[in-house]
Amino acid sequence: MSPIPKYTDEEFKKAYEMAKKGNSIRQSAFAYGIPVSTLRKALVKGVLPNTDKHALAQQLSVLTPEEEKRLYDWMLKCGERGHPRTSKQILTAAYELSLESPRPNNFPNSKPSKMWLMRFFRRVQERHNMLCLNIMRPSSLVSDYSLQRNHERLEEYLKKNGLDEVLETPERIGSCDDVLINLIAGHRDDKNYGVDVYNSIDVIFTGLANGKMLTSHIIYKEIHFKDLPSKVELSHGASENGFLNAENFLAYLKNVVVRFLEENSIKRPFLLFIDDIGATLDIAVYEFCEEQQIFLVTAYPNDVWVLTPLDCGPIHKIKTMWNTFLYEKRMKSVIPRNFGAIFADFTKDLMNDNTGDVKAALKNGFKDTGIFPWDINCIDMNAMTTFSRTRKENENKQHYGHLETRYVCTPNPIRRRRKKKMTTKCR
Repeated sequence: MSPIPKYTDEEFKKAYEMAKKGNSIRQSAFAYGIPVSTLRKALVKGVLPNTDKHALAQQLSVLTPEEEKRLYDWMLKCGERGHPRTSKQILTAAYELSLESPRPNNFPNSKPSKMWLMRFFRRVQERHNMLCLNIMRPSSLVSDYSLQRNHERLEEYLKKNGLDEVLETPERIGSCDDVLINLIAGHRDDKNYGVDVYNSIDVIFTGLANGKMLTSHIIYKEIHFKDLPSKVELSHGASENGFLNAENFLAYLKNVVVRFLEENSIKRPFLLFIDDIGATLDIAVYEFCEEQQIFLVTAYPNDVWVLTPLDCGPIHKIKTMWNTFLYEKRMKSVIPRNFGAIFADFTKDLMNDNTGDVKAALKNGFKDTGIFPWDINCIDMNAMTTFSRTRKENENKQHYGHLETRYVCTPNPIRRRRKKKMTTKCR
């Protein structure tokens, strides 16, 4: 049976009165399309239940209408900018909204279920009849056509919101990315300097299209965050696993990006291109960016190494410079407690950039990704084939479809069909 009744109050009253007059419960229930168990419970208790659909929906929603509107607006904005949310991300956002203010009725088991999500989709249909779903595909299915369509869709969105002028001013275009910085030094001037995930710290970098680098933000693990000294020069935060999350990204926007825009009196709106990381794009981040006129645009999924200016530009050079910096300081390794002070000295040389290598690499990164100047023809389409492992392994096989399915819209949530049980006849 559906979680919301498909019968009206009048039909239930008629069935109730019919059973009271002496007719059987089953006959009365079938006459008006009411479940037998529901009618039997009402007769035993002697009370008519509330079958108003809107009242039941509001009772089962847990969230208030204002909170549901915030959740719905967040979903639409994410879909318009090319990164629609998955069902898991929507449920997480609903759970975080329920924690903002105490309420008498909360989600069962303290978390929203898929049934709640289906009811939410039904209530949303009254406002809008289309919802974006996030359907991912492997990088081997990324085609030139899909990237071109995504580029055209972003250009259409920017023109619709009056942001086409921003694409002509390099100081109003930025790219943000988190990078793992090794704590153990490698060989001097090693070009193939890799990353050790277990002995590294996540650092957020942001660069502008004019070659300017902003100050960094360090993300420690909670275990190491307790042992930090009282004064740390750079902006910093902590997470459970030591990686970027929504809380640290919001703190970075407040303490670094917005302060930089105010100090340098840069005109807004401001475009900020980021990776397709679902954990950083929650409702609080989006509402803060809307308030500060910062428009977040994500790169196309599974091809961030081709479409992210920092990955195509100065990231590899920054890692090599950090390795050389540790070698010159005669440091074989750095402990997390002293990483902030040592990395602050390194960023001073990075911000000065006397040689101009980082500035030139950053400008080339924006050019190679087709962001500044805005041109899809600047993207190296062959790089997708060279970096895609699945394409190398299946060069002779035909690949069906592409990432356009990520933007599929449907008025109802997709339901999986149940598999029929196989029965065998005994002779």
